[in-house]
Amino acid sequence: PLIDSKYRTIPDRLHTFIAGSSAGGMASFWIAYLHADIFSKVGCMSQSLQNHEMDGERMYDIMKRDGTKDLTYYIDLGTGEGFRDMVDNAIFYLQRAGFRLGKDLFYHPAHGMEHNERSWNKRFDKILLLFLRDI
Repeated sequence: PLIDSKYRTIPDRLHTFIAGSSAGGMASFWIAYLHADIFSKVGCMSQSLQNHEMDGERMYDIMKRDGTKDLTYYIDLGTGEGFRDMVDNAIFYLQRAGFRLGKDLFYHPAHGMEHNERSWNKRFDKILLLFLRDI
C-alpha cells in the first residue's frame, strides 16, 4: 500500500512482484508464497537454501500441507556460485508440487556469474523482461 500510494503503479496482484538475491531471494520466495494475495510473481536470484528448514524438501512439505499458490517463480544461479545442488533440489520439489518449467517456473543458469551484486545487476533485466512483458 505504501508503494501504491507514493508511486504510479498498477495496484493489483497480477502486476505486483517481489525479487531478491541470496538470502533476499529466499525471503522473496516465502514472502510471495505467504502473501500470494498481494504478489503474483517472485524473482529469486542466487537464492540461499543453506538453512535446512528452508531446503527444497521442507519447502515441498509446506506446499503439500498448505497448497501451492498461483505464483510464477523465476530462479537463477550463477555457474560460479557453487549452490547448484540446492537450487536443483528446489526446482525438483517445485515441479513435484505442480509448477511447470517454462510456464510458471523459470530457471536461468547465469553462465560465468558469481555470488555478488555485480553479477545480480547484470541479470536483473531477465526478471523485468519476464514479469513485465505483458504490460
